[in-house]
Amino acid sequence: MDDVDIKILEILIKDGRKTFRDIGKILGISKDAARRRFNEIKKKIPDLKSSVVLDFKKIGFKTIMGFTIRSQNESVIPEVKAKLLECPHKGYLSEQIGDIDFYFDVYIGKIEEMQEVMQYLARIEGIESLDPWFFQLNPDENIPQLGSLIPTLKSSELKHKHLLPTTL
Repeated sequence: MDDVDIKILEILIKDGRKTFRDIGKILGISKDAARRRFNEIKKKIPDLKSSVVLDFKKIGFKTIMGFTIRSQNESVIPEVKAKLLECPHKGYLSEQIGDIDFYFDVYIGKIEEMQEVMQYLARIEGIESLDPWFFQLNPDENIPQLGSLIPTLKSSELKHKHLLPTTL
């Protein structure tokens, strides 16, 4: 790979939506040359993939809630997975190997949604434990910490009292 190939990759890393015409203009080559070079790069790097990276703040999300989730046993994993996929607050779900069965991120726009997510997860049959964490996308905005939300999840509302974190 030469400098032009590296510049093509750098352009696509910054903005994967750039067309070959755009790349050609930036580099002073034709769109066909940009396409040919990119196809040659893909031959040299067969595992080359692209993906979309969202700026969650720009689309209205303020917080990411993450959960590591452990099921009661292997037989309930498919049902737990199905319920997680039905969560009204969408995010990212991945199955894990080892002590943790799932890793689940949920993107939150309003503080009330945090409570809704915690209540939804607490009602899923087959979950043995979940450990939540939060990442505030805009640290300048005042969002209550997890500790102030937990008291709103009354044990009478929960099927699984042990889902509440014991430490904050």
